[in-house]
Amino acid sequence: MTLLSLANFASSDRECIYVAGMLKHLLPKKNILPYCIDYAGYELASRCLVSLGLFFDAMEKRTKYHGAPEPEYYRKIGKQTFDKIGMTDVADNFTNWEEFLGKTFN
Repeated sequence: MTLLSLANFASSDRECIYVAGMLKHLLPKKNILPYCIDYAGYELASRCLVSLGLFFDAMEKRTKYHGAPEPEYYRKIGKQTFDKIGMTDVADNFTNWEEFLGKTFN
């Protein structure tokens, strides 16, 4: 949480707590890449955000070699879903969080 609070674009501490919760929930999992047929709502949106931030190369590889949608599709789904479930602060800063996670943890 402390590290995420360094994100100067975050609109509130609550937003940082949301993203920290996503990381805590997803990082222990073996595969966190988003699969639209397996996940929906918060679970899909959080997987989209964390995967785009931490595993962008793997997502591009899935597109190139396995016919998965392009990363932009997951970005759009993640933003729309966060917005629909009332996490508009995360939706508004989705791309910022994606870049922040990539720079901080990669």
